[in-house]
Amino acid sequence: MKRVVVRDRERIVEISTLDFLRILEAEQRIQSADAVFALAEQAGRLASRAEQMNAYDETTRRAIQQLVVRDQTG
Repeated sequence: MKRVVVRDRERIVEISTLDFLRILEAEQRIQSADAVFALAEQAGRLASRAEQMNAYDETTRRAIQQLVVRDQTG
């Protein structure tokens, strides 16, 4: 297991599972965030549905979304 050293905690941006799934859904990488939650619940997992993205400004939200945007060139 690798260790992660966080040197600048002020620059860490926290997002929820729901936030991440909504980004994947918008990018058409998954069909439905709700379907993923349903499957997780069937498997006995209770993931939080809290949203954290709304707490950030538009520039930060856009930067987070760009991390998962598909490479359109390949």
